[in-house]
Amino acid sequence: MTKMDRLNRLMSVIFRSYNVLQNISYLVDRKTQNLISKNIELKDTGDEQCFIIGNGPSLNTVNLSEIANYDTFTVNFFHRGEESSQVCSNYHVMIDGAFYTRDNIDYLIETYAKNKNTKFIFNVKGYDILCKYGLELDRAFFISQKLVQYGNYVRVDMTRDMTASVNVVLAAIQCALYIGYKNIYLIGCDFNSYATLRPSHFYQESETDRTVPMGVDLQWSAFAHFHHYALANFARENGILILNATHGSLIDAYERVDLDYLVNTLKGSQHFSGHSLSDTN
Repeated sequence: MTKMDRLNRLMSVIFRSYNVLQNISYLVDRKTQNLISKNIELKDTGDEQCFIIGNGPSLNTVNLSEIANYDTFTVNFFHRGEESSQVCSNYHVMIDGAFYTRDNIDYLIETYAKNKNTKFIFNVKGYDILCKYGLELDRAFFISQKLVQYGNYVRVDMTRDMTASVNVVLAAIQCALYIGYKNIYLIGCDFNSYATLRPSHFYQESETDRTVPMGVDLQWSAFAHFHHYALANFARENGILILNATHGSLIDAYERVDLDYLVNTLKGSQHFSGHSLSDTN
């Protein structure tokens, strides 16, 4: 057994113990239980397929109108992009605590108000703040993500504590799995911030140096990679297909597919397996 194997085994013991304590804490947290019980409304309501749209720069090469007729998840600052008008997303996910601060609360409120046909998925930690600002929460759903992911351990039940997501795409995938989608396609999920000097998105933003040291970014990104591996395993065990249609994506957990080929296949209403859609580019 290598030193890394010993370290991983030790971390698994620590994480497992933490999750036991967290589950006990959840059992006495009536407020959270009541808040997320509403999510049962979403259980198995998903269509056959959906697209999860990240905010990576590769999205600038995508014609989003091509997928406008399919169910979509958007995330975070997606609506800052000019292309966002091409898609009316079914779900918009905003779980980062930064959205419930003075710096970003105006964007959240404006986005919620302008997208009246979209259901929003927020973090339970933001509930009191959103109530304070007077949001009508009829289209809002809240999730609690406090369990640590390790090995193949994942929890995607939106009516209970879920595995915590290092980034929002992971949260969107977990929600899509709970909602019942059988074919999940990722676009704009470049996942390369830890491999570039200046992380960027598809929308216009001020050019600034990274705020997180590359070593720290790499460390957290490693956790995200292993979370993706666990979700890929969960999908396989439950007969669900997750395909990565993001050109140049560093996410290697899912089978890759060429987006144009995927869209043309869907337009033809062809039935397919993941292997028939492999990206040969």
